[in-house]
Parts: sequence; C-alpha cells; structure tokens
Amino acid sequence: MKSIEFQKTGVINIIPSYLSDMIFDKERYKDDSRWSIHWLTELQHNEHWNLPNAYVNVLYNYRNQIPNIDSIVDAIETGTHTANTTEILCEHFERVFTVEKDIAQNPYGEKNLDVIYRRIKDKHDHVTFLHGDSAAALKDTLLANPDTTFFFFLDAHVCGQTALVSELKAIKKYSNKTDHVILVDDCNELGTGQWPSRAELDVLLLDINPEYVISTIPIIRDIINVGAWIQK
Repeated sequence: MKSIEFQKTGVINIIPSYLSDMIFDKERYKDDSRWSIHWLTELQHNEHWNLPNAYVNVLYNYRNQIPNIDSIVDAIETGTHTANTTEILCEHFERVFTVEKDIAQNPYGEKNLDVIYRRIKDKHDHVTFLHGDSAAALKDTLLANPDTTFFFFLDAHVCGQTALVSELKAIKKYSNKTDHVILVDDCNELGTGQWPSRAELDVLLLDINPEYVISTIPIIRDIINVGAWIQK
C-alpha cells in the first residue's frame, strides 16, 4: 500500500480537540465556513448537528451509548474523496489514516484530489493519506498497529461497487482488538450491486465481536449509516 508523500510547505501544528473535550460544543463550529460545503449540511447548521460533518456528529449524538469512545484516539477512513470528513477527523483524533483508490481520475468527476490532500496535510501533520485498495490499506495499517482500537469510517464505494465485505474481513483478520467503533456509510444501498444484505452485514460485524450493539442511524434524507460498538 503506497503512502502519498508530500513536500511540506510549513506545517501548522494543530492540537486536535478530542470528543472528550468537546461535549456538544456548538460554539467552536458556529461560524465555520464548512457548513456551506453542501446545502444539506448547511440545512443542519446550528440546529441538529454540532459540527459540519454528519459522521463525526454521530459520535457526538451516540457518545453516551459508546463506553470507550473517549479513549479512542486513532481513526481510519476508507474512501477519502474530497477529504471533508478527513479534515474533521483530524480535529478529533491523534492519528488519522485515510485511503482513496482514485485520486487523479476520480469517478465523480472532480479534478485531481492531490491538491486537496496536500492542503490538509500541511495543516494536519498527523494524517496519513494512502492510495490504493481500501482492504489492502486496512491490512497494512492494522498489521502495523495490531493492538490499537480504532474508529473506522467505511465509505469506499462508487456506482454499486463497494469494498465493504473485504474491509470488514480485514478488520477481523488483522486486528487483535475487538472493541473498535465502526460506522458504515450509505447503508441505504445494502442488497444492491456488490453491497451485502443487511443480514450479511450484521453477520460480518458480529464476527468481529459477537457482543457488538448494531444500530441503524438515519443521517439525512434517505442516507442511512450502520454503527457497531461494544455495549455500555
């Protein structure tokens, strides 16, 4: 798995503010320009979300149900895309690993994403950008960190194609830990294309930890996430 190397142009050392220090801190993000990235995000501004990202917002909303969330300081994201979530993760975790398969020829039509990644790396030196297959990236990262509990945000998919099954199998096989917090995006697609069914997804999650609590999490409009974490 290839790590993307950047020539730094003066790194700004940002000290992340973790979930344990940011309980419903709406003031921190009140006037953040990232609320306007997408109209659906802007719609939630200062009303239902604590910060301009649906997925990290889930951790805020469910923090009282996830007993170990405050002790998790490492995050892995699959499907970096334009790195909107990556940047927010960098503000909450000590280390962030993120992998994107298509950087120069992204299927969504954006320009080369390398420019975006360089900007974020300059600001957040504790993020590692990876390029290639997401399951392979998980394997390499977990082999290097077998005893680390991670927050996983799994979002590597496009046009009905997804690496979700192989990603979850990699977590099971290459990590010694079973108390990860896992969030799977776009589960409204389950049972279509290469996506597993909901029943199959539950089996894969419970294979990692039979004691997982599995929750269906509505995000916005028809977008649904599925989360898994240890019991309170």
